[in-house]
Amino acid sequence: MRTLNKNSGVQSAEVKDWYLRLKNIAFIFFFLFLFSLPLFEAPKNIFSVLFVFLGGWVSLYRENAAQRFKSKDLVVWAFLLLAMSPFVSGVGSPYMDFPDRLSSALNWALMPLVAFVFLSVRFSESQLVWALRVFCVGTVFAVVEAFYSWSGEYPELNSVGHVNQSALYLAFCIIPAGFLFIKRSHVADLFLVFAVILSVFWYQGSARSMVGFGASLILLSGLWVIYCFNRKHYKMLIGSVTLGVISVASAVSLPPQYFGPYQGFKQEFDGRLNSQNDPYSQRDRLVNTALEVAGGSVTGFGLGSFGRAAETSKIKKLVEARGGDWATEGGFYFSSSHGHNIFANVLVERGWIGIVALSVFLLILLVAFSRNLRRESSQVGVLTLAVICIAGLGQSTLHVEHGQLAFICLALCLANSEEKSKQNI
Repeated sequence: MRTLNKNSGVQSAEVKDWYLRLKNIAFIFFFLFLFSLPLFEAPKNIFSVLFVFLGGWVSLYRENAAQRFKSKDLVVWAFLLLAMSPFVSGVGSPYMDFPDRLSSALNWALMPLVAFVFLSVRFSESQLVWALRVFCVGTVFAVVEAFYSWSGEYPELNSVGHVNQSALYLAFCIIPAGFLFIKRSHVADLFLVFAVILSVFWYQGSARSMVGFGASLILLSGLWVIYCFNRKHYKMLIGSVTLGVISVASAVSLPPQYFGPYQGFKQEFDGRLNSQNDPYSQRDRLVNTALEVAGGSVTGFGLGSFGRAAETSKIKKLVEARGGDWATEGGFYFSSSHGHNIFANVLVERGWIGIVALSVFLLILLVAFSRNLRRESSQVGVLTLAVICIAGLGQSTLHVEHGQLAFICLALCLANSEEKSKQNI
């Protein structure tokens, strides 16, 4: 009997040893994925797939992730259902065939799946801090590389591309930097956080992205308010808020020549502020276009179909088909390669099923954060959801690399909130 017990103990130790090895390998894949996300397209995709498969196996068989499904954990189901929702998009679409629709759906589904697996694997506190450090280093490298290789009108992050998407990606970088600031264990962490903040706002001036700069400012200000309030630094909080309000009020009234590297940004801001013909930079017209093109669509036309579905000629045909006068109504619409708005983009590409799936996902996460609202990470989670929705008015958030980062930020908030809750039981 003792021999059997010894053999059983040895086998159990061996299984545990292999489990830890696999978990560490999964962490390395996640580690490399975070570093590559803004820098290298192919490695980013490879490491994300490897992490999802290996990390998914570890979480399913060794972290009791299956119990979360059985316990009807709404957050887990929200991530899973959102990841599945694109596969019904564009059924019967005249603009995309099945292989294209499947490929696009797989690419998009990978974003919430990476966040879901990260949430399920339960990395140690030390591993999490190192992941945040690596992410911050990758962010600084990406911004330096963007300026070094700058050849067009605007600098762009190598893996992210389009300047507005790069600007929005960097805005969400402030959240991991904020978590590193809170979890810092070495003075080098402070320098790394400062380098990330400096890189983000250095880029935003040259990018001249209203959405990117606005999201960056909201996130940085929101994190600072949360940090000071939770530590009862009320005098510091009141002083910084007062200084911030005065600075913003002064900045709005000052002419562009006083803004140095932000001079071009200020000129564009003043132009938008004083515009009579296009104050919303076509975003309102793109929503009109989405409603005209896909207002009656249940499944949309497939991910990546916006440009083809929203061509001017197609909008004109739809307007005339319902008896409208294009000469009178044509100015209410605008054609673009993508929606520049989360509602418009999702409606055209995924239909009302996509709108409902995304809305339910955001609502479930809001409820989950609200239940632990005394936790700092939950407060950051609500802030992240707010920025996703606010920035979504000007760009299609939860899309491409900045969407991937937003999902990771949400999972990061959930993981910290859950861990703190368990510690207090």
